[in-house]
Amino acid sequence: PAPSLAPERVVELCLRGLQQQDRRAGLQLNWQFASGMIRSIHRGEFEKFVTWSENSPVFGTMLGCDGFTLEMDTLLLIPGTPTRGDMAKLVVDIIPRRATSRPRRFLWTLQQERRPPLAGCWLVTQVIAIDKALELTV
Repeated sequence: PAPSLAPERVVELCLRGLQQQDRRAGLQLNWQFASGMIRSIHRGEFEKFVTWSENSPVFGTMLGCDGFTLEMDTLLLIPGTPTRGDMAKLVVDIIPRRATSRPRRFLWTLQQERRPPLAGCWLVTQVIAIDKALELTV
């Protein structure tokens, strides 16, 4: 992570990492961009994140995917508040590997860190499948 990386660039880097043949390296890259909230879900342990990712319907679609498209017209920047940094939301279309399933759309949410050592960096706070969004937010 670096403050010079725009939120859409972070999403692109994470997805390129997930496309790699070396899944572990791709997941390591995503772990680096994971917010404290995501890390706490996995008790701060990368291995728990790896296990979860390999069994997740969300990351399972993105791991080794054949392609993706950032829907730049959906990029939404939300100003920070006194209690949190700026936020960004972006929809991404995923073409699963070798057409093992239908294309899917995901909503990526990021937040800009306000405290050191990652102050100014955009970190991923949530990735949800749009077709499951209602179920996940109720």
